[in-house]
Amino acid sequence: MEYLPLNKKEVLRYLGYRKEMPPLTPAIDRLIDHVLREIQEVSTPRFTYRILPVKPGPDGILVGDSGLVFPGKNAKKILQKADRIILMAATLGLSVETAIRKYELTDLTHGMILDAAAAEMIEKYLDAEEEKVLADPALAGLTMNRRFSPGYGDLPLSVQKGFLAALDAERTVGIHLTATNLMVPRKSVTAFMAAYRDPQDVKFKRRPAKGSE
Repeated sequence: MEYLPLNKKEVLRYLGYRKEMPPLTPAIDRLIDHVLREIQEVSTPRFTYRILPVKPGPDGILVGDSGLVFPGKNAKKILQKADRIILMAATLGLSVETAIRKYELTDLTHGMILDAAAAEMIEKYLDAEEEKVLADPALAGLTMNRRFSPGYGDLPLSVQKGFLAALDAERTVGIHLTATNLMVPRKSVTAFMAAYRDPQDVKFKRRPAKGSE
């Protein structure tokens, strides 16, 4: 995989750093630059997606023949006029988990920065894969909105089980759920986008990805 343009400011945001705080020390600044390279070397990213029809049902939005139902007002607002839904899952792999745990035991600052860099990388990786998905012939003539994840608004995290099952994500990308609906590997993301026949029906238009700085 080619190196992704990670945004240092986003990593600092994940770390809770704000402009009004004292400037970074040269050592910490160098460490962050090092970790921005390191995270790409230790990651083993994987991605999968599936395009399915959607329609309103008695208990929420029905996602094709997958058995997945999106309940709640937010899902209805986003999907009730959509023609298709794109389900996506991405992970950086267990190697990132291993590296973060190692540093948590030996160099906590390094571990915290690596964790923040992983959060930035999974988003940038998903941005890059999303662009490839949009070229799928099944989406020709359709207009997409921006992506959302389970947990947005009133869409409960409990849909994760059906979401990952619809993607066969444990087999295809190695993501599984804990009993509390947390994904393993931890640096994993599920997301969906709606695709519309009529551009006027689009809810929440796509936003340009943030560049690297």
